[in-house]
Amino acid sequence: MALPRFLVRQVGKPHGWFAPAIAWLLNRSNAIQNLEAVAALQLNHGERVLDLGFGGGVALDALLGATAGGCVFAIDPSREMVARARRRHGAAVQSGALVVREGDAGSIPLADATVDAALSVNTVYFWSDVQVGLGELRRVLRPGGRLCLGIATPEHCQRMGFHRHGLHVRSIDSYCGALSDAGFVEVEARDAATTTHASLVRARVPA
Repeated sequence: MALPRFLVRQVGKPHGWFAPAIAWLLNRSNAIQNLEAVAALQLNHGERVLDLGFGGGVALDALLGATAGGCVFAIDPSREMVARARRRHGAAVQSGALVVREGDAGSIPLADATVDAALSVNTVYFWSDVQVGLGELRRVLRPGGRLCLGIATPEHCQRMGFHRHGLHVRSIDSYCGALSDAGFVEVEARDAATTTHASLVRARVPA
């Protein structure tokens, strides 16, 4: 069923009175896929990881546990989601284990080669420029850094009506090609184990 424009805009950037409800919706619909992406990164204690477009923050606890002694950078374009994450993870923020910032894929607010790994689940459709966003991810990843993207199939995006609202609707192969163009290597896609309408795309920055 196609989503109305208002709801699509909220999902891409929760704001206003509707933000808490959208956060709940995002966590409910994206939880398993986020956890699958976290597992795919094979994180180690002490590593630094980026969750770009963390939304309701459903992956943050898993990321904090997997990188104990390291740091999780959580970046989202919604100031409401940023404030929510800071409230809910106050102890981790205070200790420095979690850094929460407002920002988007067009200009990730991190220095070059900051993180060992990064994930972004169901966000690429909302980026203003996919190639710029992938270039930004490559910039903030260290040499040898790992990336995992959770991406819905174009058929599912069409059913949701994304194409009607100017969002990116591309094949998984197209995203894989864009990753290669951005300088990533070892690009591979596989069907998500937990849903029939999404893929996990993994890639690496050259060492």
